Amino acid sequence: MFAVGHLAAVVAAACTLAWHGVPSPVVWGAQLHAVSASAADDAWAVGGPAPRGHWTRPVVEHWNGKRWRRAAAPADGTPLQAVAAIGRNDVWAVGDNVLEHWNGIAWQRFSLPGVAGLRAVAAAAHDDVWAVGRNVVVHWDGARWRMRLRVTDVTDVTAIGADDVWAVGVSGGRFFELHWDGRRWSRYAQRVPAGPGYGPVAVVSAAGPEDVWAAANANGADGPTWPDTVLAHWDGRAWRRVAPPPKTFLALNDLLVTAPGELWLSAFRANGDAYGGGGVEHLTGTQWQEADTDQFVLTALADDHAGGLWGVGLAGSYPNGLGFPTVYRPLVERTRCS
Repeated sequence: MFAVGHLAAVVAAACTLAWHGVPSPVVWGAQLHAVSASAADDAWAVGGPAPRGHWTRPVVEHWNGKRWRRAAAPADGTPLQAVAAIGRNDVWAVGDNVLEHWNGIAWQRFSLPGVAGLRAVAAAAHDDVWAVGRNVVVHWDGARWRMRLRVTDVTDVTAIGADDVWAVGVSGGRFFELHWDGRRWSRYAQRVPAGPGYGPVAVVSAAGPEDVWAAANANGADGPTWPDTVLAHWDGRAWRRVAPPPKTFLALNDLLVTAPGELWLSAFRANGDAYGGGGVEHLTGTQWQEADTDQFVLTALADDHAGGLWGVGLAGSYPNGLGFPTVYRPLVERTRCS
C-alpha cells in the first residue's frame, strides 16, 4: 500500500515524539496540500497558492534523503491537491480536473471528460491507482484512467489492496464511506450531521483490512461555526463511532493511521472564540495526546518510511519585517523517535 504505508515501532517506552521544522524551499504566497513517500529518501509534497500572496502556480517539492528541493511542476499551471508516490519514477498528483504522472523525467497530463474537483489519490500498485473528487471516482489500470463511479463530494481515498479500497465524503449534510471489494462499490452512511462550517471535509486512512479510520467535521454544540470532529472505526464488520479528541477543532485537515490502534489527526484549532492556529492530536490505544506544531498548520500527514512522519502545510511570515499582512509560505515538519 502506497497511500499510507505502515509505520513500524514508532511508539516505544522511551520514545518521545515531537514535531520539528525541516528546512525547505521558501515560496512566498504558496502552501503545501499533500505529502507522500515511497522510501526514506524519496518523498514528494505538492500544493499551490496560499490564502494570501500572489502565487498562482502549482508547487512541487522533493526529498532526496538529505534535503527538500523545488522540483519541476506540471506545465499546465493547475494547483495540486494530492500526491501518491509509488516509486522514484512513478508519482501521481491530482488537482481540479487534471491527473499528472511523474515518470522520472517529466510530468505527463491525463484528463477525463466531466471530471472536476479532484481532491485525493491513492495507489495499491503501479497499475492500480484511485482518484476521487467533487463528482467522480476514477481508476488507473496501468494503461488508462476510467470512470468507476459517479458520486457527489468525495474528499479522500485510501487503497489497502486491489479488492479493498475506501473512499469518504460529505453529501447532503451527511458523512459517508464507500468501499470497493474488487467488483463493486458499497455505500455506508454515518447518521451524524456533517457540518458545513469551513467546508465539507472527510478523511480516511487504514493500517489494514480490519483497521480503517475515517473522520469528518460535524455541527457542534455551538453550531456550524465551531464544528466538532466525527471519528469512526471499521473493524472488518461494521463502522462504529469513536470518541474524538477532547480539544475543539475549527476544521479537520488530515488523518493518518500508522499502526493498529494508533492514529494522528491534524486540524485548524479553535480556542473558543478565535482562530488558534494548527493542532495535531495523537491517539495510542484510548489515550489522546496533543502535539505542538508551533501554531503552524499541517494540512497533510504521511509515513516517512524511516520511523517517523512527514507533515506539510503553511506557515505565516513577515518577509519585509513590517508586520501585517502575513504572507504564507510552504511548511515541512517531521516527527521521529528521540
